[in-house]
Amino acid sequence: IDAASAVDFASAVDVINDLGLDTLTFLLVTVLVVPAFKRIKASPILGFFCAGVVLNQLGLIRNLIDVKVLSEWGILFLLFEMGLELSFARLKALAKFAFGLGLTQVLLSTLAFTAFELPPNGAIGTRILEFLFHSRPDLVNIRSIDEAVVIGAALSLSSSAFVLQLLAEKGELPTRFGSATLGILLLQDIAVVPLIVILPLLESQNLVAQSVWPAMAAESLKALGGLGLLSLGGNYLLRRVFEV
Repeated sequence: IDAASAVDFASAVDVINDLGLDTLTFLLVTVLVVPAFKRIKASPILGFFCAGVVLNQLGLIRNLIDVKVLSEWGILFLLFEMGLELSFARLKALAKFAFGLGLTQVLLSTLAFTAFELPPNGAIGTRILEFLFHSRPDLVNIRSIDEAVVIGAALSLSSSAFVLQLLAEKGELPTRFGSATLGILLLQDIAVVPLIVILPLLESQNLVAQSVWPAMAAESLKALGGLGLLSLGGNYLLRRVFEV
């Protein structure tokens, strides 16, 4: 038991050291990228993307798994900070953009990408890519219609963190264009929820023999129930706690 504990402790120390060195690498790259890309009047976000590719290709990132978790936390905090700046009145004003432009964009993009991936095991997209670029015949290999719809829906979404940062840098968030873009992004963020539910089911089920939609409906009901409990707890329980 002592030997196993020592090994676990040593591996934990290695993870912490690697993550610390990776963090220092990211901070150094940030110091270099931000001034360089501002000098050429380009968004630092593009610089971060390029830097990430270079760091990975050169093998300078030591612990990819933990860095991935760290980056996901960073995006969550960024979206949380931007969400704090949105009042309920602004969200209500954005509803027409979200359920008008946003819903139209997601539906049309999903239909286009889904059509590109169908029929299963012989996608039209594969034939187009073979004709244009002489690509592999199995490049777009979709097993079922369910899978094609989910992948098409995922491809129809944008990165809220990326787009909102660009709008903020250009000072376009308060404009009508910025409001329309923000409304579309809000609808896309809402559309992420069923995709998060369905992706684990895609990996665990045989989609050729069984449809994933009944299982997704059950999971969605559980998620809605959880959100309902959180909403009720926030309105009635937390308010009393804060009063005390």
